[in-house]
Amino acid sequence: MQTTGPEILLMKLPADCNVVWPCYNRFPGRNAPLGLLCLAAVEPQRIATLDAVTSHGLIDCLASYSAESIRAVILQRSDKTDPEKARAFSQRVRELLPSASVGVNAEKCEVPAWADFAVDGTGKSALLRILRGDRLTGFIDHRHDDDLSPLPVPEETFIDCGYDIHPEKWLAGTTLEICQPWQGLHDMSTTRRTWPGLDWVSRLVAWLKLSGIAAFHFRPSGLNCDDLHELRSLLLNQKARFAVSFVAADEINIRQIGWPLQQVWLYYPNRTSADRMREHLQHIHDAGFQTGVQVDSAWLSCHGYGAMTTLVDRLAIIDDGLWPVGEIRRLMARYWGGKNRFFRRLFSLRNASELVMFMKTSYFLLETLFSSDEEGGKR
Repeated sequence: MQTTGPEILLMKLPADCNVVWPCYNRFPGRNAPLGLLCLAAVEPQRIATLDAVTSHGLIDCLASYSAESIRAVILQRSDKTDPEKARAFSQRVRELLPSASVGVNAEKCEVPAWADFAVDGTGKSALLRILRGDRLTGFIDHRHDDDLSPLPVPEETFIDCGYDIHPEKWLAGTTLEICQPWQGLHDMSTTRRTWPGLDWVSRLVAWLKLSGIAAFHFRPSGLNCDDLHELRSLLLNQKARFAVSFVAADEINIRQIGWPLQQVWLYYPNRTSADRMREHLQHIHDAGFQTGVQVDSAWLSCHGYGAMTTLVDRLAIIDDGLWPVGEIRRLMARYWGGKNRFFRRLFSLRNASELVMFMKTSYFLLETLFSSDEEGGKR
């Protein structure tokens, strides 16, 4: 039975619309669409955010809405989105909602063939135009207008729809990964990094804490050292643990930061940032924090990348399917065999939650070490 309701639907394209599937890691994590939830809070009675693990799940959700009431569907894509899979998903949306226009986020002046319009900006101005009756077409740059009108933090209770974090990033209780929700449609952007200020972040943290979120992993953004002091005070008052992340090429100074900051992560190391990364890892260790590194296959271009693992406490690989099987196997053997990491981690477990996360990591390790060369890249 169909029901009437919102006029605009926001959806993040799920993992099965991406180019690359995880090869060995069965627990890569699944981020909450916080940027879309903040965007929907602009007009919560007229805008809804849909989320599901698979594209089939999203299509099932769409079937519950009235085709006559939906004016637009905006799809949030990432840099991993497969254009052909996105086109096929868009076609299914059009079959269910033939009168709705289909939009997508964009960081450059282009509109994919499967979309009616593309939006650069948080999406707030575009949504307000649609709600006023405009039918958007082509590329729309609303960055300036959106920067002048920050997104709100939702008032409705945050609902955990099975969101998960990479097991090596887990801190305590329910740990949520925070990208850049203040950027709305560009929440997941890796090229635009901004920071909205402590007031906005404090509202976000308070909202999520009310829903039982116990810890936060902040991905790379425009966060600087001065902001980090304020963020630490906020999380201390909220009694929540947290981790912060920087791009490997960033300037870092965290010596005066204390608890409840627990981990400091470096993202996207490559050949040009290798020397600075070594300095950062030592700096983080000297400051007394666990060091984390999120790497992709570009790390293979770093001279002596294997030796850097001696300074790494947590290691996350986000595109293991693109690695040569021999390389990822050697890296796992060197990392987990060095400093007797595997058994030290095992015997330091303090509760059932830590055991579960370690079992997820162990599964990835065993899949990597014991899969044949023929199996690698075919999962």
